Amino acid sequence: MYSLCKTHAFTLIELLVTITILAIISMIAIPHYHQFRERQEVAQLLTTIRQHVNLSKSLASTYHTQIVICSSSNATKCENNQWHKGMIIFSDLNQNKTLDSNEPIQKTVMTDMKYGSFQWNGGAANPNTISFQDDSGLPRGSQGNFMYCSFKHPENHRYIAISPMGHTRIQTITHCQSL
Repeated sequence: MYSLCKTHAFTLIELLVTITILAIISMIAIPHYHQFRERQEVAQLLTTIRQHVNLSKSLASTYHTQIVICSSSNATKCENNQWHKGMIIFSDLNQNKTLDSNEPIQKTVMTDMKYGSFQWNGGAANPNTISFQDDSGLPRGSQGNFMYCSFKHPENHRYIAISPMGHTRIQTITHCQSL
């Protein structure tokens, strides 16, 4: 009986060779996996920005109310420079560019960036938010740009400009600096 079991089992050498091969494959695959995930993060971010700028323009012109996009780490209050965590889109009824308790939140988005930093550089009137006007739906006086800076791969740096008409323009940039 013992000899029958022995012929169907792995030897210690076979087991060590298998573990070594798996370790080598893992060492090669993991960096490529992280680079793939970073490219996915950038692509998803660019789509998210375009969709939510268009949504905000549409909401502002449909409801004739000022719509604001602000950064948030917890999807309940606006915070400065937390774009890498998430965003809130809300109706700014009193036009103070701050989310108050009586103002409806239209949409929350959690971005949770893991492979790069993400920042907004707004104009002097709105350095921390993007406001869409109630009469036209355009971000008059609120144009600016986002910058995605990869931690490890410079080819993934992106500059996302928002024009006075609310159009987004995306560029790959070679150098990235914190805003």
